[in-house]
Amino acid sequence: TELDVYASTNRADVGYLSGYVNHRGRFSNIKDSYTLAGQIFEYDNSVQSMENRIGLNGGKYIGRYTLDGDIYYQSNQYNRYAQPQVEAQQVPAVNYENFAAAFKFGDSFSDMSKVNFSVYASADYYNDKSNQLLDDAKLQQAATAVGAIVGREVATRTLLTLSLGYNGYYGLKSLDSYSDNIISATAMVNFHTKKKLDVRAGLTYSYDNLKGAEGNRKNHIFPHLYLGANLFDNGAFVPYVEVDGELVNNSFQQLQQQNPYVILSANVPNTYSYNFRIGFSGNVLKNRLSYRVYADADIVRNALYWTIMQPAYFEATVGKYTVWSINAALEYKPLSTLYFALKAKGMAYKEPAEWTVENHRPAFEGEFNARYTHRKFAVGAVARLVGKTNWSVLESPATSETEAVYQSVNYPAYVDLSLVFDWFVGKRCTLYVEGRNLANAKIYHWALYKEYGIGALAGVKVQF
Repeated sequence: TELDVYASTNRADVGYLSGYVNHRGRFSNIKDSYTLAGQIFEYDNSVQSMENRIGLNGGKYIGRYTLDGDIYYQSNQYNRYAQPQVEAQQVPAVNYENFAAAFKFGDSFSDMSKVNFSVYASADYYNDKSNQLLDDAKLQQAATAVGAIVGREVATRTLLTLSLGYNGYYGLKSLDSYSDNIISATAMVNFHTKKKLDVRAGLTYSYDNLKGAEGNRKNHIFPHLYLGANLFDNGAFVPYVEVDGELVNNSFQQLQQQNPYVILSANVPNTYSYNFRIGFSGNVLKNRLSYRVYADADIVRNALYWTIMQPAYFEATVGKYTVWSINAALEYKPLSTLYFALKAKGMAYKEPAEWTVENHRPAFEGEFNARYTHRKFAVGAVARLVGKTNWSVLESPATSETEAVYQSVNYPAYVDLSLVFDWFVGKRCTLYVEGRNLANAKIYHWALYKEYGIGALAGVKVQF
């Protein structure tokens, strides 16, 4: 089931206000089997997953400034349906909720001939109502963010922006041993000529004071560089070089939002990475064809590895790797009614020789999109290719004398094919049908958790 409802109003001299409700649900049973440590496990359980969100956002125009706000409540539920040999009413579930509010006040940063500024603040409360392996565990977390950005044109076609921000993550109840305070400051200079050259350069310093996790690095300096050259003045061929980096918080809330089947274990240090890209992009054939090709090298530390702790439960561990990739993207619109897009990415990972945990990331991903729009209907197709994946299952934990022993679970490459048909009944009403996984591929976004086979979704879109 899917439901999206949006209602909005706007006055150019006053502001805007909008509310929304979003729902996604899956309720059918999925049947599968797998082998762990030489033992065969079977399950035939209800997926029973729901993602529900209700929110309100708005803005008030105050002269050249805007005060924006967004508040929402979100409730997510996921059955651990890969749990074998249990009665339907005993399938353990992941169930958590979020209350969040964010506000921002300042300029739009469109007229940089004068000083522009923006200040922001947000707060988030997370409450996990799941049935964890630990009896009476109450997992709660609060997060806050405050910051400011200021910028101005300091010379002809040269912009300077400065930003300062704070992000705090605080564990509550059973997570009270965890806290993370991150302070970041960034200075950035943008320079461009009228047509030929675009340069962005700067530095970010981040101080990361994480308590409750071992192996965390406190001081980080991330470079920022973009150098692009519009060689033919018309955007047909733009070679570029880009360097950046980032620091990513790995609190339990962030982990669960990535992998809903994760189980509470030792606190995890934060991930940080340095990224290097070189490539070229452009628009040709009167902007009907756009392309981008680039090579990427990422150095990732405290990278997340998801290992299967026991059937239906994942543990987040960290390691390090360097990944090289070749990326290509193409969009072609030969007619106003016809659209094609192609994306492909090939990756090669290098990890320490002593590292024994499988890297579950695929070595290849590709996607093809096509859509034709008629006055009365539209039809589209998406084919997504994902390379094989390998996962690690913990057979015996590490001790003071021995290292942990893992078993591998492997899944072959697959093609996920979908079709969509829209029938425009009127200017304000559309009936649609989506065919999903039409190749009936065996898809596992998470090890052991088989996804739906061939299926369809039908609905209506109404605007009034």
